[in-house]
Amino acid sequence: SILGPAARFKVGWPDAYTDPRRDSNDPVANQANFDRLIDEYLTRHNRAERLIVFIDQVEELVKADDGKIAAYAAAIRAFTACPRVTLLLACRSDLYGDWLEATGLQQLFQSSIFMLASPTPADLIDIIRRPASMAGIEVEDRVIGEILESVAGNAGALPLMSYLLGQWYDRAGASRRFDFATYTAVGGIKAVVSQGAERTFETLTTDQQRRFDDVFALMVTIDERGRTSRVTCPVEQITRRS
Repeated sequence: SILGPAARFKVGWPDAYTDPRRDSNDPVANQANFDRLIDEYLTRHNRAERLIVFIDQVEELVKADDGKIAAYAAAIRAFTACPRVTLLLACRSDLYGDWLEATGLQQLFQSSIFMLASPTPADLIDIIRRPASMAGIEVEDRVIGEILESVAGNAGALPLMSYLLGQWYDRAGASRRFDFATYTAVGGIKAVVSQGAERTFETLTTDQQRRFDDVFALMVTIDERGRTSRVTCPVEQITRRS
């Protein structure tokens, strides 16, 4: 398991095994059959000796229904038992205990845990400078200082920085330079995110805007400790709110 703060990982459930309940002939019901399917998959695609499966944001299962939790737990057990599979799971550290309790997989994950710490200021500087350098863009030191100050102590620093720099890149044009004057003009991270959200909201119809709060509430949950997390919401549940 890879454990880290919120908003650290971006990859979704693997295409190789999207939903254990999608087929009435559940392949994880029989381990030998499951192992055979993996062998056939690797042979058919001329792949290496092992299949690496990466499952991100497993903490989302904490709020799932019992049937879905049980199905995914069974799939995880099958992957870990298969000799030709290397399974990697990414989970928010603050929800890891809840995930273990919900899935009943404590025995499987008592070891082999890698704690992914929050990036240091030096890490964040590299995250800003290196991609910019590869794109031929110069970033002023003062701008980097302002960005670091604005995200200090924020668990969502990386996606906020990513959005700001992406928007900035789109506006850079021929200047190929991120300077303090431009940073001040765009208003920094908070302003860029707020303006982007407002632009997106304005693309909705009047009826969609009216229902926005109800739909958004279906996709985010806040527990009794104030921890926020994303919730997978079936489309039919959203349409029933329409």
